[in-house]
Amino acid sequence: MAYNYPENSTLRKIIENIKDTQYKVAFMYQFLIGGRAVEVAGNKKPVGIDAKKVNVELDGKIYEAVLFKIKSAKRKMPIRYSLLPLDESIEPWTKIVYEYFKRHNDDETPFKLTKKKMKYNKTYFMNRAKKYFKEYNWLFSKYYRSNREGKSGRIDERPSGKFTSDAIWKMRKLNLKQEYGFDEVDLARFGSWNEKTNDLSLLEIQKLLNEDLTKYERNEIIERAKPYFRKFINYGKTNIKVDLETEYKKIDDLWSKTINEKDSNKKGKYLESLIHELIKVDYELQKGLEKVEVNRRNDSEEFDIILFTSSNRWINMLSQVIVLECKNWTSKVGSDEIKKLVMKLQNRPSVFKKVGFMIAISGFTRGTKIELIGYRGQNFVIGTISGQEIEQLIKNRYLLSTLLIKSFNDALWR
Repeated sequence: MAYNYPENSTLRKIIENIKDTQYKVAFMYQFLIGGRAVEVAGNKKPVGIDAKKVNVELDGKIYEAVLFKIKSAKRKMPIRYSLLPLDESIEPWTKIVYEYFKRHNDDETPFKLTKKKMKYNKTYFMNRAKKYFKEYNWLFSKYYRSNREGKSGRIDERPSGKFTSDAIWKMRKLNLKQEYGFDEVDLARFGSWNEKTNDLSLLEIQKLLNEDLTKYERNEIIERAKPYFRKFINYGKTNIKVDLETEYKKIDDLWSKTINEKDSNKKGKYLESLIHELIKVDYELQKGLEKVEVNRRNDSEEFDIILFTSSNRWINMLSQVIVLECKNWTSKVGSDEIKKLVMKLQNRPSVFKKVGFMIAISGFTRGTKIELIGYRGQNFVIGTISGQEIEQLIKNRYLLSTLLIKSFNDALWR
């Protein structure tokens, strides 16, 4: 089974669109703290007093933050803390979750996720994610399961059939590493994660993971969290924000022109401009895609769009260089165009992973699909994207990289 997980921006959009406020905030909380299901809705669930508003001093400046106390699922660390900035321009969910906690009594859990008379709601919480993330699954690798005798054995890579809430904390871990630059010590301090590498002292990490934080005063806990909290703040200072409302209005306008224009030359230009804008939004939100060149020509070939994918983003699993061919025809694209794209990829140096996508607004002929099946086992991958998929992407405000990954996965298992 091919694994398929959402980009962080898509995950956030899905969670923000959940109509049930309690579940929405519960998933926000789980993502923010990188929490396991048991730490949200199980026997480690929080109560109102577990979210405290604090001030953090960095370089002579005071930042408002929320210190979340988590009853950890880790046996050797019964309590852990996560410190998150309250500034909505840095982390928009901290304030929402904090205010939700404050609407509950100090000893009252914010998340009562089932009306049934159950002490804990972990299973309901875990499985509810399947409803909201039904299009996705998650690759769990090298995990352990204890048998009846209490012995633990490794089970190697297998994809989860469904995207449960367990995948959310794993996505948060990747997000902190890739987006904010957390290192192994940061991850140990923030989420009590044990990332074993040769780059940092394992003794230092083990010490952090075994600390008894119940003996610490609040100021000591904040000092302990400052190294990673600084990375949140620095990200907020350097991350370029775009006016998404303006960008999406432009995208909506270009989509309308793409599908309604009658002039064949203008139709092609509108589609390329549309893809350009989608790349721009993708890059500004997660630094995943960068447009390198449009309509690049050499003596024998022309490339509609060439992309560079940043080395520290998930999209890089596809390739550092991606070729996009855009066809805004009134008829479906046939196998001849696929053959031309294949030649372009085969002519590139072997140092690159060879990945291309054919975007066809009117879709593809049956012959195209047969042609693509014939390239199984080759040293390149070609994904296909239809106009219907582009329309849904724009309608749901998803990122282009999400669609590229989905198309790539489909192509791998074609």
